[in-house]
Amino acid sequence: MSKPEKDRLDETDVLAAMREERRHLALKFLEKNGAEQDLSNSLGNDASFRTYYRLKEPADALLMDSPAAHEPVEPFVKIAEHLRSLGLSAPEILAKDLENNFLIIEDFGDKTFSRLFAAGHNREELYNLAIDVLVKLHNDVKSSWVRIPEYTIKTFIDETGRTLNWYYPILKGEKPSGALKEKWVAVWGQLFDSLPDIEETLILRDY
Repeated sequence: MSKPEKDRLDETDVLAAMREERRHLALKFLEKNGAEQDLSNSLGNDASFRTYYRLKEPADALLMDSPAAHEPVEPFVKIAEHLRSLGLSAPEILAKDLENNFLIIEDFGDKTFSRLFAAGHNREELYNLAIDVLVKLHNDVKSSWVRIPEYTIKTFIDETGRTLNWYYPILKGEKPSGALKEKWVAVWGQLFDSLPDIEETLILRDY
């Protein structure tokens, strides 16, 4: 066996051991909170490192497994509780293990916008409801009363960079050059600098 092959096998063993350790911790957390799930099937991911499992007991609840090295659960808990305090809909935190990064949260079910659209529901009505949430959020002075990282100009530019880094290669068949990235940052920097100052509010990045 070559060294690269052995290294790959060693890495596979390590990852398997890590998954088994997470599984053991998850089952221990569920047992402590009187919940039941075999952890054999997870729900689809949400563009993050989190994994979700629909619980057998309690009903209408999910287990969230969020490895601390990637996404600690504290920010999720903080924002969910803050949104609920504003009268908005966010998952209720039913149980939490902040040390090992597990949560039991309210399950909102499978009625996503995409599924509702496919079932024939009115797009305009649903999008108007979503806009109403943003209007309420941005008009509520208390929306910014939560201690979270500031959404800086650099953050804005980094977010726009996703378009360049993800979609440009698909459209052009090649990665963006260093010169193009520099021009991209410069142009967006000028645009953001030209925006008027407004009162701070809460931004939901993936809303």
